[in-house]
Amino acid sequence: MRPENQSSVEFLLLGLPIRPEQQDMFFALFLGMYLTTVKGNLFIILLIRLDSRLHTPMYFFLSHVAFSDVSFSSVTIPKMLINMHTQDQSIPYVGCISQMYVFILFVCLDNLLLVVMAYDRFVAICHPLHYTTIMREELCILSVVGSWFFSCVHDLLHTLLLSGLSFCADNTISHFFCDLTALLKLTCSDTSLNELVIFRGGVLVILPLSAILGSYVSIGASILKVPSTKWICKALSTCGSHSFVVFLYYGTLAIIYFFPSSNNSQIKDIIASVMYTVVTAMLNPFIYSLRNRDMKLALGMLYKGPLFILKIQKSSMRPENQSSMFEFLLLGLPIQPEQQAVFFALFLVMAYDRYVAICHPLHYTTIMRETIIPHFSCDLAVLKSSCSDTSFSELVIFTEGGLFFIVPLRGILGSYTHMAVTILTVLSIKRLSKALSTCGSHLFVVSVYYGTLAGIYFFSLSGKSKDEDIIASVMYMVVTPMLNPFIYSLRNKDIKCAFDVFIQKSSMRWENQSRVSEFLLLGFPISSEKQAMFFTLLLGMYLTTVLGNLLIILLIRLDSRLHTPMYFFLSHLALTDVSFSSVTVPKMLMNMQTQHLSICYPECISQTCFYILFGCIDNLLLGVMAYDRYVAICHPLHYTTIMRKELCVMLVAGSWILSCGSALLHTLLLAQLSFCADNTIPHFFCSLPILLKLSCSNTSLNELVIFITGAVVVILPLSGILLSYGRIGASILKVSSSKGIYKALSTCGSHLSVVSLFYGTIVTLYFSPSSSNSNEKDMIASLMYTVVTPMLNPFIYSLRNRDMKSALGILFRSDIPFSK
Repeated sequence: MRPENQSSVEFLLLGLPIRPEQQDMFFALFLGMYLTTVKGNLFIILLIRLDSRLHTPMYFFLSHVAFSDVSFSSVTIPKMLINMHTQDQSIPYVGCISQMYVFILFVCLDNLLLVVMAYDRFVAICHPLHYTTIMREELCILSVVGSWFFSCVHDLLHTLLLSGLSFCADNTISHFFCDLTALLKLTCSDTSLNELVIFRGGVLVILPLSAILGSYVSIGASILKVPSTKWICKALSTCGSHSFVVFLYYGTLAIIYFFPSSNNSQIKDIIASVMYTVVTAMLNPFIYSLRNRDMKLALGMLYKGPLFILKIQKSSMRPENQSSMFEFLLLGLPIQPEQQAVFFALFLVMAYDRYVAICHPLHYTTIMRETIIPHFSCDLAVLKSSCSDTSFSELVIFTEGGLFFIVPLRGILGSYTHMAVTILTVLSIKRLSKALSTCGSHLFVVSVYYGTLAGIYFFSLSGKSKDEDIIASVMYMVVTPMLNPFIYSLRNKDIKCAFDVFIQKSSMRWENQSRVSEFLLLGFPISSEKQAMFFTLLLGMYLTTVLGNLLIILLIRLDSRLHTPMYFFLSHLALTDVSFSSVTVPKMLMNMQTQHLSICYPECISQTCFYILFGCIDNLLLGVMAYDRYVAICHPLHYTTIMRKELCVMLVAGSWILSCGSALLHTLLLAQLSFCADNTIPHFFCSLPILLKLSCSNTSLNELVIFITGAVVVILPLSGILLSYGRIGASILKVSSSKGIYKALSTCGSHLSVVSLFYGTIVTLYFSPSSSNSNEKDMIASLMYTVVTPMLNPFIYSLRNRDMKSALGILFRSDIPFSK
């Protein structure tokens, strides 16, 4: 947590470097500019809202830019005017952080909206016949929502990093608002990570500017192809307002930052900020209204006729005998509570389907199509599935390929050519060996990386381009990144030396940690006379879990009829359940038997790591199995084609990789924490939330990672499961035959039972009020996950599954039919 005195820090905003006798003049000037900004931009929004002719993509984006400009100015100008009027220059810590947060948000939003508008103008001029098809309502909304999302994420990252810094005695900010760079100069903490994020955040400025320049280059090329002066004039008038705003926005940056000034950098920063927050935002309404025929026409109609026509209908008095009836109860559909979520998702999907059918009937088959990408990731091969013009996309791919591939490759070849010339001029073998060892690791990585491309793309393998693309992608995304650490660590003396030092420091830290941290697992709050009964019960459940799941794995391995994707995933789920139970239950049983409740620090960290690992795998495998059942029921004829062996292996491997990454991340962050005197864990295993409560270090980063990874490994699989069963429900309702419905339900009945048992525990224990405290609820939930659910899974899949019962009968009736 932040130090207690951090929230009491106050900063002083020195404001604009102007003399006292000029304060009133500048106050009146900035007040007038701010009021003009607010009125002008709100007027733009009002015009666009009222005039139906302005309900186009261009003006939709313009309304959001106007709203962003009003918000942008309102973040800093009112506070500056108050300081100038009252001469009170202080701002509290919370107010300063909040001001910086909103400032960065609208800076990023302005950049992204400008590039969206540039793309809109590019489509309008270069593809006028396809404008309404390309710039449809969904794309416009998605572009604006994406701009807000990326701006919020970028802004939140800066704010979280800044809130973790400490500030020393100097609290004077030589600016008229809380600028991020000025705050970083005042801190006494390490700001290297903040500066790295600022540097990488420059992508939100450079990429939009590059996209704007690319759009206008394409527009210029299209204009030069047309000899008609009238067409050139029309094209220029179409994008004139936007280009003027872009020039004003980015031109400020170019003039102030790339041309030296006699003033210092602080004054240049203040001038740039005034241009962004006041001048540009104030001029935008004039630019778009004075240079735009549609806006001037809408403005004229607004002043000619009445603004609003209010229709007030007076309702008759309600009869007196109805005044006592305040509300009605709608009982809804006669469905079970556990089916509510499935039917909700089903009706939501059906509503979207009807919306497309009614509002976009000509594009219904295009929008509601099923697109299959012949790849294991969303590669740029998706352009082949597009029904739009992809010439511009292909041009960008060609241009970027030359920039990001050919240029680096030529640089590498040129560098190694000069190295070779230098090496050959030296006759010393010792010098030659030293030179080769210096660049050997890098040369090896370059050979692996570019050698893959040369081997696969320049030596075609029987013309199978799709297979070649997939092989190349696997080499880039899996093999090469996996080999790089080994190449640089095994062949590099400095890396090996640093690794040895790290191991020594880590072992010393673990030794110190283990001396001060030996945890006590209190276990279940049960009386001593009931210990034996609970020990016997839990031991029986654990042995049933292990034997049942191992039997499932054995049956799937021995019976060739069970060599299908469904049972392949089931075997991994059974292995995960055995491992999941074995992480916690044996230690709990040993503590109950010996009454020795202590657990050492390394063992506790390891138990937490494996518990998170197998918990994540369980979630992801349930999502994968739901997708398998969706394909089996909704696309039975394409089942073997879609659920091929490679995809199944990739889905399981991806689940393990994501789970290992999540568990490793949590473990590394947990290992950095320090633990104080309290070492009592009111649980039967080392639970991560309880360990965070016992730590006396700052756990904000751990909690943030729990929130993010929880969304990835819990919310996403659950959403996938609900979506799959929504589609399954829609397919079942289309079948009029009772036999077909029964067969479809029996196909996914086992998996649906396991999902209900797994996620039903969360719903029952965490969303229902209980008289017990949170620790007891956590223990009950953990017991359900680690003992009850893994124990029941074999029974669910064997008793409700005809294939499993058949394989089990063959196993016990006759010799075991080993499959080859």
